[in-house]
Amino acid sequence: MFSFLRLSVFGLTVVLFWLAAGRSDPVHAQSGTCPPGYYPVNGGGVMGCAPIPGGGSAGGYESGYWADRYATVVWARAQDGSPTFSWATRSADQTSSNMTAMQACRGQGFLDCRVALQFANGYFAIARAEDGTLYAGSAFEAGSAKKQALGQCRNDNRGKCKIIEVQRSRAEWIG
Repeated sequence: MFSFLRLSVFGLTVVLFWLAAGRSDPVHAQSGTCPPGYYPVNGGGVMGCAPIPGGGSAGGYESGYWADRYATVVWARAQDGSPTFSWATRSADQTSSNMTAMQACRGQGFLDCRVALQFANGYFAIARAEDGTLYAGSAFEAGSAKKQALGQCRNDNRGKCKIIEVQRSRAEWIG
């Protein structure tokens, strides 16, 4: 028993010494949005990644870069006159995103296709009111985009509102 206790005390002493010396290299939280050795930073609505302090090499990702990804939501009317929508996500630029979403709208036979929402590096959510009216929100996180769309719907006094679509269009690491 005493040898186990001595070993446990020794192990605890080593860990405490390691942490006191600022050597926390072996443990790093990783996010799914950044490459190994980096952590997400968000400023002014733009997502980026920064090297983890004390993390050493970034795992060979020094030569890569983050590429913005654009999205577009298009409002339209179905053949029966009801509101509907189409979208494009993960496009390399806003112009091609708009064109892809408009082509999808027309290709489905929708009428009065018009760009309603365009953004980069986040999520969009679509809410539908009881009367069929559509609302869109976009944000860096999916939950915030949902809250935005539902908030617009509820603020318009449209009765019950329900999220019917959520899509991702985040920046992608090119390495």
